[in-house]
Amino acid sequence: DLSDRFAAALAAQGVKKGTRVSIMLPNCPQQVVMYFGVLKAGG
Repeated sequence: DLSDRFAAALAAQGVKKGTRVSIMLPNCPQQVVMYFGVLKAGG
């Protein structure tokens, strides 16, 4: 699952519960993947 892979990449960068993460993308399918990846990482 792409959102799981993105969450793992965020965790490797030090993202944990409570970390604020900003996503700046146009409306596209990748935006949804990143949104759920951030939620799974706890950001």
